[in-house]
Amino acid sequence: MKTFKKSMGFAIACVLVVAVLLGVSSCGKKRGGTLLATYKGGDVYSSELLDWQNYFVYENMEELLKEEDISAALNARNDKTTEFYVQMKAFRQLLEDKGLLKLSDKGIKEYAEELIYAFNEEFKDNSKKVSGYEYWKSVYHVSDDFINSYAEYILVSEQTEKYVMGNYGVTDEMIKDYWERNAVNYLDVPSYVFEIIVVAVDPEKESDADEWARAKAEAEGYIARIKAGESFDSVKEDAIKNSKSPVIAQAYSRKDRISKTEAAVFTDLDAEIERITKSREDYAAENNIKVVDYADSNGDSKEWALWYAYCNTVNEATIKYVVPRLSIGETADEPIRAIMGYQIVRLEEITDNTAFVSPFEDVDVYNEIYGIIYAERWASGGGEAVDDFLAALTEEYDIKIVYSYYDEYIKAN
Repeated sequence: MKTFKKSMGFAIACVLVVAVLLGVSSCGKKRGGTLLATYKGGDVYSSELLDWQNYFVYENMEELLKEEDISAALNARNDKTTEFYVQMKAFRQLLEDKGLLKLSDKGIKEYAEELIYAFNEEFKDNSKKVSGYEYWKSVYHVSDDFINSYAEYILVSEQTEKYVMGNYGVTDEMIKDYWERNAVNYLDVPSYVFEIIVVAVDPEKESDADEWARAKAEAEGYIARIKAGESFDSVKEDAIKNSKSPVIAQAYSRKDRISKTEAAVFTDLDAEIERITKSREDYAAENNIKVVDYADSNGDSKEWALWYAYCNTVNEATIKYVVPRLSIGETADEPIRAIMGYQIVRLEEITDNTAFVSPFEDVDVYNEIYGIIYAERWASGGGEAVDDFLAALTEEYDIKIVYSYYDEYIKAN
């Protein structure tokens, strides 16, 4: 089902930093919340949007982290969420007014159950502790109530390409044709498949060297248990249960893979880390940024961004060096430092076959090709069609944004 073809990876990568930041959108609201927007069909209050704000913040965190003032960016993001939500409500009313869509509370709940089933299937192997629908919720930090609103959005948005994009939409036949012409770019290459256990640092102490030392010592203890004969899965279960941040531990403790070609480049880890370190120091000097060993995501945003990039790059190099040197079933002797804490890594499998990956069997390939075709068709006129439609929708359904999170933030600061 195409509506479920959505990758979770981009949201997981930023779980750590968001925990400190999310409070911006929901503080100080009365019961019922603040009136955010109006349209011909009714009003939109902030109490309706708390889950949607979380959803879009996590989905866009990579871009948000690039902003110099993250708090301002979060509030601007919340304004975009308001705009999205009121447009979705008005678009639903338009479709119903034209007899193209008929939604009932019962129908929305039934579709929500289908979504839950789909998430349970898609993410059933993610973790022994949190998987399926519960995993999906943990990625975006949304409540059980959110699934009904999300179901409404999917049901309404399924009509978007038919009604708004017209001849600019994307079909499965287009995706099939594109893939057949570019199949050489979608090869499953020989790879190392590995599993990770994460021992997370306390998000409230992410700049504390002693907290990082504690996490490393804890990871070393888990490795000792594995080396002594305890099962990797049993240790993983304990690590998640005892974590300072179970959400982070559950999200990051998973399988991953690297291609043999990528890993073959890393023959001298010390030299590679020295090169990465020098690059960071040069960049810091050129841009007057302090170099820190441990950064606070709620502190100086430039220090945080530089530390984040450095730590992520060193982690990637270390993984690509260490994993190929393990035997299948072997756990690395030392924990590997990452953004969220320390990783315990075990080599699961080595694949040697090369095969073409079909977009109808791999969600990431489907999403990538869909995005390429959509961008091309958008540029050829689809974007103008949508802009014209939204302008007409705003006028016809009298959409008005009456409260701006960003403006209020600027006034307060």
